[in-house]
Amino acid sequence: MAAPSTLKEIRERVQVDLDLQEEVFILDAEINNFINDGIREAEAEILTVGPELQNYFLTKKTLDTVAGQAEYKVPSDMYADKIRSMTYNESGFNIHKITPVRDLQDIPYLNLSGQNNRNYQYVFTQALKGTRLNLFPTPDRTTTGGAITIWYVRNARSLETDTDVCDIPEFVNFIIQYAKVECMKKEGHPNLGVVMGDFEKQRELMINTLRNRIIDDENEIQPDMRFYADTMYE
Repeated sequence: MAAPSTLKEIRERVQVDLDLQEEVFILDAEINNFINDGIREAEAEILTVGPELQNYFLTKKTLDTVAGQAEYKVPSDMYADKIRSMTYNESGFNIHKITPVRDLQDIPYLNLSGQNNRNYQYVFTQALKGTRLNLFPTPDRTTTGGAITIWYVRNARSLETDTDVCDIPEFVNFIIQYAKVECMKKEGHPNLGVVMGDFEKQRELMINTLRNRIIDDENEIQPDMRFYADTMYE
């Protein structure tokens, strides 16, 4: 049987496992909330197991500059302001990395450096809890075609409609188990302890799966080449 992937399929799996198909005490909307809470829990585990795992959610978007506009919206699905890198490429002209401002006191001078100089390099700051980024110097031209590329860590997708698909499919069982625990808490179910134990096993399995995704350059035994080194000069 295929693993559930949509909100409807995940909710129905929870309902079948707990015999809630005819239940009126726990509504579909509540189970949906539990499922999304489980997604947030899985998201937090993925992003805290190790810094290498942030690449699990790595994605990119592009934006264009507008002449005279310094402030731009960051992608709406960015997780905790985590910009990994930004680059500028105006149709092959003035290609460079866009780096964070090192000292806010430099901002007046950064804007001056852009005047009458098409080869300046942008730097940026984030403000208002990361919902905006500011480019310095202020762009003096409008670009098209996505001159700026932002690589960032995204959020796991929340499931709002029945046809929305979970975008962390490896961990659907963890999400299902999370929702089952929350349902049983609300019911005061006598077997809650058993299901919570199963949930912690799913958490452990997820963490081990994540750790095994981390690339380790030390997992290969280097061949002993000393024989060849010794005989080359005989």
